Amino acid sequence: MQSFTPRRWTLFGGIALLAAAAMVVTSLQVAQADPPTKKLQRELRLFERIMDDMLIDSPYWLVPGRENTRAYHVPGHGVLVTFQASLVSERWNGNWSGNGFSLRFWDRDDDDYYWDDDDDWDDDERDKDRRKSRRERRSTRVDRLYDRGKEEIADIFLDFPDSFDSVSDNEWVKVVVYLDSDVFYDQDIRRLEMSARVSDLKAYDADRIDESAFIDKIVVEEY
Repeated sequence: MQSFTPRRWTLFGGIALLAAAAMVVTSLQVAQADPPTKKLQRELRLFERIMDDMLIDSPYWLVPGRENTRAYHVPGHGVLVTFQASLVSERWNGNWSGNGFSLRFWDRDDDDYYWDDDDDWDDDERDKDRRKSRRERRSTRVDRLYDRGKEEIADIFLDFPDSFDSVSDNEWVKVVVYLDSDVFYDQDIRRLEMSARVSDLKAYDADRIDESAFIDKIVVEEY
């Protein structure tokens, strides 16, 4: 069996020491990163309030209350804005849980929500078609609310394009919505991201691009 000689132990020890030193230097560099400027801190807080006000008044987004929005600046990447939400409807029963608000559409005649005895559940073809039709209408209603909600986020970009003057042009403003897992019944979507490059925001603010061109530049990701 081959054994390590003292020379080899010295070599490996030196490598380990260099690796540890590199980690310490990296940690110090992260710790010494400059905090956001006072101006950027004000911009972040103001954008949080703007987004919170929109969400509270929104006929589409359902949120747990104010101060739901959090905005951060990641140097080299841009501004990250997050909030948790579900969707509302004219007929809804929302309950806040650890996973967020749950969207529930209730209908007196909807067999999906009966809890009486087994006689209340009629499995003939007519009732199956009726339940399928209700599910389709519910899905259409959810899709419509969701699309309107995305338009509201785009409107925030359009209405406040000068929100981050102190952020570099090549960085982004990314809004991340943590969607309640019960909102979508047939789609596996838990996150919505809508991102606008700061240079595009400034170009729109200066009338160098119009509203339609700016909206086309917004990057939308769902997963």
